Amino acid sequence: MILGQSVVRQFKNTWKIANVDLNTNEQAHHNILLDRNVPIGEQVEQTMSELRKISGNYDAIISLVGGPAQDSIKDVEVFSNFDKMLRVNVEPSLFAGHLASKILGTNGFLLFTGSSVAFSNTEPTLLSYTLAKNSVHMLSLLLSTRDELPDAATVVTILPH
Repeated sequence: MILGQSVVRQFKNTWKIANVDLNTNEQAHHNILLDRNVPIGEQVEQTMSELRKISGNYDAIISLVGGPAQDSIKDVEVFSNFDKMLRVNVEPSLFAGHLASKILGTNGFLLFTGSSVAFSNTEPTLLSYTLAKNSVHMLSLLLSTRDELPDAATVVTILPH
């Protein structure tokens, strides 16, 4: 089972779930679908508008994105893989952080999906993935130490392996 589906299943009876994704999650109370053919930055305002119709603010924003790519600095594919890893791992996290700066409530919770590999990459064939996940960790660190989020917001990054 995919991580997002598991989280929705776990919390759907206690939280009202708005799923913002490329795919519908039948377990969620609301689904806001992003268009994979439109840059994510161009979808922010429409998504924000749809989320505000559901609720004025949110107790939690959980970003459960990710996906590895295998490459090495020796591979010419490292460039296209790095671009893909930015789109798959970093852009959705940046999107969630931006949404949190606008609609996360006081004492809100913002969660990102990082990777333990980003801290202990002994696998030289995960270069692009490791660089992208390090960006997610840096985003989490920066947001947790800045005033852009609501009062008493908590920012956490989980480290699946």
